Amino acid sequence: MKGIIYLFWLIIITTADAQSGLEIPSDDEQYIYGVGTDIDYNNAQKFALADISQKLATRIQSTNEILQNKVGSHTDTFILQRTKSSSIEVDLPNVKVIKNVKVAGQWWIILKVERKLIQLSLEKQIIALSDVIRQITDKYRVNAGPACWYSLVENESKAIKLNDLIPVYLGSSINVNPTERYRILLKQYDLLLQKCVERNQYAIKFSTNASSKFQLAIIQTLRDKGFKLTEDVKPFGEIRINLEEKYTYTFNNHLNIINGEIAIYDELDHLKQRIKFKGKGSSFSSKKEANVKAVENSLNKFRALSI
Repeated sequence: MKGIIYLFWLIIITTADAQSGLEIPSDDEQYIYGVGTDIDYNNAQKFALADISQKLATRIQSTNEILQNKVGSHTDTFILQRTKSSSIEVDLPNVKVIKNVKVAGQWWIILKVERKLIQLSLEKQIIALSDVIRQITDKYRVNAGPACWYSLVENESKAIKLNDLIPVYLGSSINVNPTERYRILLKQYDLLLQKCVERNQYAIKFSTNASSKFQLAIIQTLRDKGFKLTEDVKPFGEIRINLEEKYTYTFNNHLNIINGEIAIYDELDHLKQRIKFKGKGSSFSSKKEANVKAVENSLNKFRALSI
């Protein structure tokens, strides 16, 4: 659908002269121009900005890293999709409207922006993003583990944005190619990501009142959710499962309530996630039957958690 939309948009742009009577300037060494049209003025202006961004994005690069791993709130397959397209957000400084006209209910807007200002803006963004990525790669180059993984997940958007801006920067017609060091940095980031995924492992610790059956069920559920569990403690993270039981007997009814909590720590003992769950079981027959029901209900609640 997007391809059709963009193709249609290009057709509109190429016929702008004929339909609007506007003379659209050609890009030169100093300025880049964009044209947009829509029945709404603001939308027409957005399309003109997108036209400029599209011109800047002359080189498209794609790097896909599909890494199966789940931790914390990041439970889906981690897909690092770095594909630059015309939809990339580019901060365009000091954009000027040089002409706007309404023809047959359609607004036609022409914008211009100075190449030098674009280059300075892109350079500033690239430097800021690369500083963040470099700090991460330097910090976890030797000790890669759950802390590294969490940091990479939190800064994933910055790595994608940096990768997107590099070809746009080149598309702004800079005289030299100063971006090679940033490409090398992204390669280092990808290598670190693979290493952190491999070492994103956790030991598991249960409270003393957790039965062996309960423990086995929890361990299997965590593995089903994508966690890599290990019997080692260092330098891996730790998952702590704590259970508290409350039993009551009222009106010939046995009631057992299990309050559970899962806490996830990285290898630096920093708490990354804490989630509570509860299961209830009742029986008019026996305490044992109430306990069996409470355990099963608490396990069902645990299986439904998004972790």
